[in-house]
Amino acid sequence: MRCFIALRLSEDLRHSLGELIKLLKPLSTSLKWVPQENLHLTIKFLGNIDESALPDIERAMTSVCSSHKVIELEASGLKIFPDRRMPRVIWAGLRETGGGVLLPELHGSIESAMKPLGFAFDGRGFNPHLTLGRVKRRRGKKPPDIEPLINEINTHETEVFGRFRADEVALFKSDLLPTGAIYTTLLKIPFG
Repeated sequence: MRCFIALRLSEDLRHSLGELIKLLKPLSTSLKWVPQENLHLTIKFLGNIDESALPDIERAMTSVCSSHKVIELEASGLKIFPDRRMPRVIWAGLRETGGGVLLPELHGSIESAMKPLGFAFDGRGFNPHLTLGRVKRRRGKKPPDIEPLINEINTHETEVFGRFRADEVALFKSDLLPTGAIYTTLLKIPFG
């Protein structure tokens, strides 16, 4: 089963981002938007795992979370990856309120805890963000109808979409269907 470790967003923040997606969606047919119920912050993508690995993953996650503090987060600012000339992902920024460092510490601790279980260390660095939509593949070409969307994104570069309090980490199973991904929560581990 395909799994990842993530922070679940508050219902209020998911609703706020869902309303933003409703505003953006009609501006371009070139994107696949994330359903409101699937919005989350990925901490570690595990890939395909065997069900027999779940007890070890749970122990490792519990060990990390038992000494971790609650994290206060704010979602703000729409961004485009990699850039406006060749957009691939539309995302909202995410930062700790008060400028804390708990989120990078959590990411590093989860990475370290998963490595002995055979999950490769992701050396790309951690850039906390909330993916809202992905441009459908176009083999290196900029979608022809994307400019109105880019112009609207520019008006939301500094907007605050909401805050939430992360007090647990979850392990999700992702089932990829033709209609989109279905996420199932397998484990929820509270912070100490």
